Amino acid sequence: ERTVQVPAGRPHLAANAALALLSAGLTAALFLIVLLLIEGWRLSPLAAAAVVSVLPAASMLTGPLERRLGTARVRAGAGALVGAGGLAALGLMPAPGWGWTVPAQILVGMGLALSLGGLTEAALAGRSRPALHGGVTIASRHAGIVLGLLLLTPVFVADLDVQRSRAEQKGVELVIDSGVAPSTKLRLAARLAADVQREPGRLPDVRRTINALDADQDQRPALAALADRLDDRLDAAATSSFSRSFLLAALLALAGLVPIALAREVRL
Repeated sequence: ERTVQVPAGRPHLAANAALALLSAGLTAALFLIVLLLIEGWRLSPLAAAAVVSVLPAASMLTGPLERRLGTARVRAGAGALVGAGGLAALGLMPAPGWGWTVPAQILVGMGLALSLGGLTEAALAGRSRPALHGGVTIASRHAGIVLGLLLLTPVFVADLDVQRSRAEQKGVELVIDSGVAPSTKLRLAARLAADVQREPGRLPDVRRTINALDADQDQRPALAALADRLDDRLDAAATSSFSRSFLLAALLALAGLVPIALAREVRL
């Protein structure tokens, strides 16, 4: 492999560009996972924190092994591929459920440790002012995070609106077809419509609304079954609404392979 030394004071443009793209895809994934768990699948913040702890744990466990896995270029490229695979897995989950996120988070965490470690090493290699170039590296990471949020947020917000509308239509059908008394159906529909209007852009907590509904005891089994069906529908809608965002994040991570492949001025 041809190696050409660049001036020690010049930032490593390729490494910093790759850092920005990988940070855009991989770091934004944590933001999306938290939103999916809390806003989409309606887990408590404490439960969501426990679930997403898998990602940093995988990253920390991979860190000590990083330098044993080849050159900085190899580690960076492998990290981009592994991380993108984890993000694609999040975008292609076969069913709602936090358990499906665990193996994907492990891949994303491993990708973070491998790629960011290798690229940071390359960005600082041979530089005469490591403090200055360390600042450039950190700025590249932060710029990537901002880029990822700017690109991904409008996508999942738009998809969430679409899926919420579909979920509302399906919810009306489920309420109509349920074995609940007609008067209770009307009151429940009014309550659910009020929930949607009160919290626009969010999926309603239908189970809470149904449990708070004043209904005869003999209707409780039918209401509980309806709550299960509505919850399943909302979970599926939430999962679908984040799918494109995760896949876009995977593309951003894969785009980091381009500057990694083009970087030839230092041993990357």
